[in-house]
Order: sequence, then structure tokens, then C-alpha cells
Amino acid sequence: MKYSRGVALSAIGAAVLAPLTTRAENAAQSATLRQPVWVTIDGEPEVGSLTYVYYVPEEQAQCARSTRVGERMVVDTDSNGELVGIELLDLDAATLRAAHHAAAMHGAAFPAYLVPVA
Repeated sequence: MKYSRGVALSAIGAAVLAPLTTRAENAAQSATLRQPVWVTIDGEPEVGSLTYVYYVPEEQAQCARSTRVGERMVVDTDSNGELVGIELLDLDAATLRAAHHAAAMHGAAFPAYLVPVA
């Protein structure tokens, strides 16, 4: 999948300038969701879009297990089963929905600016 320069810059700008996360149904639930530390979005012509949502600082990330979820997503957890990060190999709607679901299953929020387009 190819992205225009404008789309790529918008995604990068959103990652840098708008570190918003999904909102839970109520404020109490939102407060308990684990927030992402940061997001990287890289686009390589031969590989495509590579996005990684970090839930711990990279220097502290001790990934014990990487679980491939479908063809376009990898969920990394530590030895205690805690979410370390989610790697997205594409930003299509199905992958983003799956990533939102995977984050929620681990009690974590997912960046609001990475939302599936209807």
C-alpha cells in the first residue's frame, strides 16, 4: 500500500503533536487504562508502513514473547504477560480495529489518532 507524502506527514505529525489516547466510556475506566509511552511511524517504500506503539520505555522493554495476530500485527508481552508494545505492519481499518481490541484486552488505551477509517 502506498501513502502520499501528505498522508505520511499527517501521520507523523499526529504521532508527534497529538499524543491523545482513546477515551473509555467513563472517566473511572479511562483512569485505569494503561497509556502508551510513545508511538513511532516509519514508512519504507519496499516494506510499507511500520508503526509501533510502546507501552514501556524502549530501554526498559524486555519482550519475552511476540505473538503474531493475523498477517499485519504483532503483540509483544513481557515474562509476566504485561503488554510491552503493539507492532502494526499496515494501517488499514481491520488492523487498527484489531490493535484497539488487543490493547483493550491488556487493559491499555490505544492512540486516538490511529483510528480505523469507515
